[in-house]
Amino acid sequence: MIYVFTTMLSAMIASIINYSKLSTEAKKIGYFISFIPLFLIGALRAYVGIDYTTYSLYQIPDVLGGSLTVKFEPLDKLVVYLGYYLANQQHYFYIFSIFHIILMWYLYKYIVQQSSNVTLSLFLLLTTVFFTFSLSGIRQSIATAVVFFALKYINEKKYITFVFYVIIACLFHASAIVYITFLVLGKIKINKYIGITISILALSLSLSGSELVSQMMLTFNFYSEYVGSRFFTGSYDQIHQLFTILMCLLIFSFYFFISEKSWNENKIYMNINFILLLVAILMPLLPTPSRNIYMYVPVQIVLIPRLITAVKDYRVKAIVTALFVFAYSVFFVFMVLNRNAYQTLPYYTIFEYLR
Repeated sequence: MIYVFTTMLSAMIASIINYSKLSTEAKKIGYFISFIPLFLIGALRAYVGIDYTTYSLYQIPDVLGGSLTVKFEPLDKLVVYLGYYLANQQHYFYIFSIFHIILMWYLYKYIVQQSSNVTLSLFLLLTTVFFTFSLSGIRQSIATAVVFFALKYINEKKYITFVFYVIIACLFHASAIVYITFLVLGKIKINKYIGITISILALSLSLSGSELVSQMMLTFNFYSEYVGSRFFTGSYDQIHQLFTILMCLLIFSFYFFISEKSWNENKIYMNINFILLLVAILMPLLPTPSRNIYMYVPVQIVLIPRLITAVKDYRVKAIVTALFVFAYSVFFVFMVLNRNAYQTLPYYTIFEYLR
């Protein structure tokens, strides 16, 4: 299958670079080369992913027609105009290519700069299903990639720079405004007892069937068009929810295997993982729930390798690595190969349409 083969190729190249005796700069170039297969597979696709068709039939024509109501943010519109111009107004393929190149650039920078194991991160990029989701939820994924790349600025205490990138992300997808809360997550340390209490309260709210979220959306007119529509909880998947909760809890179990220093060094990532846990628990109440999950899933692409690296006991390191690899492999097979989540199969290239 093309996604598996491409990721294996990227991971193999990254692994060779990792064990080579190259300079830091040379390794950066090598890692960039390892991402090229993933750049190409998305940039050269055609009619792959749910939103690809929706964009092609409705939203892109509306943007080009000058619609004032189409939900495309300013930078998205800029990409549409540029891609359509490069295609001599013949097709939309270049528009999607540019979108994917932007996405992969920020994912590349995020992973190479913040992961301790690029090979494992590439594996997780695919098996968390974030990569295949991004072929559908295009604009949201770009916004997410931009913000997660910018997490390093919180660690460096360059808060204004982080805010700047949140603004850039919002110009791709308005929902990125919620990421401004990461500034708080970078400063606080969530006590385990408080974390358990908040999780229990979230579970109680989830089981109650509360309409609090929809009321807030209507009050603030934030994506209120989803309220009452088939998209509100139409994609709620209990297996997806349970798997996400399980993986979040497994990550928190590293508390018993790594030093307090390593735990504190990963504070911002651990706090985001906690938010992911809460989002998973509240899945039944949230609009487009799987899309909400993928606003935070990229944290695990970097966090899991960082935590595994911090484990000193080689037997524990081997066991948890095997556990994550097995669990995410099963999840990918279930979501993509069996369910064809986000309709990324079968895979077609633009060359099949440009003949």
